[in-house]
Amino acid sequence: MALAKIHKNCRCEPTVHTVILVALALLVSAQAFAANNCGSALSRSAVDSGGQVPAGPRPLRVVLYPFLPNFVAYKNWVVTQFKSAHPDIQLEIVDLSNNYYGSFTDDYVGCANADVYELDSVFLHDFALNKKIQPLPGSAAIPDEQFLKNAVAGVAVNGIRYGSPHWVCGNFLFFAASDDALRGVDTLDKLKTIIGSHLASQRGIAVDLKGKSTLGEFYLNAAVDRYADWSNILVHIAVFDPSLESDLRALSDMCEGGCRDSSHHGTTFFAEQFDARKARTLIGYSESLNGALKLASDQSKCSYADRCLHDADIDVEELPLDPKGSKTMSWVDSFTVDSKCKDQCISDASAFIQFMNEDATYMSILLGSDGIPAYLLPAKKSLYSRTDLLAKAHLYPSLQKIIENSFVPSDLGLNDELRNTGRRIDADLPKR
Repeated sequence: MALAKIHKNCRCEPTVHTVILVALALLVSAQAFAANNCGSALSRSAVDSGGQVPAGPRPLRVVLYPFLPNFVAYKNWVVTQFKSAHPDIQLEIVDLSNNYYGSFTDDYVGCANADVYELDSVFLHDFALNKKIQPLPGSAAIPDEQFLKNAVAGVAVNGIRYGSPHWVCGNFLFFAASDDALRGVDTLDKLKTIIGSHLASQRGIAVDLKGKSTLGEFYLNAAVDRYADWSNILVHIAVFDPSLESDLRALSDMCEGGCRDSSHHGTTFFAEQFDARKARTLIGYSESLNGALKLASDQSKCSYADRCLHDADIDVEELPLDPKGSKTMSWVDSFTVDSKCKDQCISDASAFIQFMNEDATYMSILLGSDGIPAYLLPAKKSLYSRTDLLAKAHLYPSLQKIIENSFVPSDLGLNDELRNTGRRIDADLPKR
């Protein structure tokens, strides 16, 4: 936003002046959120008036978080299974996979009109403080003790719970279990020492370094590693910190070919690159392993002689993105309810949220219709010890250990601030 232009190369500690500037920048972002030039599609709660519901199955519009493995099959499965359990409710999924994060577009989640929104926590403050959503109704709530600690932290604003946690996510460092040198790596400098400044062929990092949101998130990862305290981190979001960009330059220097190629952005290219042993490590969300394991299972692409990595061959560590160390950061995707949803709408929304949080629903999604584990991270902690899941995806206990105590950032305008930062970094990094 505008504040980032004030001191382009300033690396500063928070002062009263800079904190005020941060607050003003976030206020501008909040106003932009509220004033988006959005489309006119209406939710059930917006259409109903006087408590009257149309005859037949009651419509319920839901935004699902779209960036999951096999999303089209997933959303269709949800509609079918929910209809079977609740034939009196007609579920309509609002597909925002074209531009969920892109403000000032019709497919932006801030422009959506629905009864239930599955929100990335980067938006939670925007939706809550702009009153687009209401505090989570009691009928939709599940006790906090059933969820991971970071999942609980990531659904509240000013002590008020707005969301029912569904997924958690964050960036990890994956490597071959036989590669003992990478076990325990906890600083960017150690990672650089292990990978080396002059990359041997196929011994670098498979990582996607394109996209405004992706690069903005890596910048924030580095800021969390370095500064830890959120009030300090916010200053380095609002006022661009070249030293954090240097961390990403170091990462770029270690990446395998293709990491700055836009044609690979948002695809399984990097997971496959790692799984085929064309890169030493993989940086990404846990669900990137779904793409890796699909390659390993496809004998037409990966024969025994190719030595592709299978589930048991892979290990994981925290991702260090700064010389000061690593402090795990995560996001939480949670189900929230539109502020206009009342009475019967709340009852139907709660039925959907409860359905999505059932163990049977989770397990069908996690095990994958094709037999390849999705490797998504459920917010519900009991799933991490299920033997039927661990038989196919052994890394869940390790992933839980890393992610559960992580820091979950959220603030007004954070999404736009990070995307603006990512746009600048994308212009600065070498093309490779």
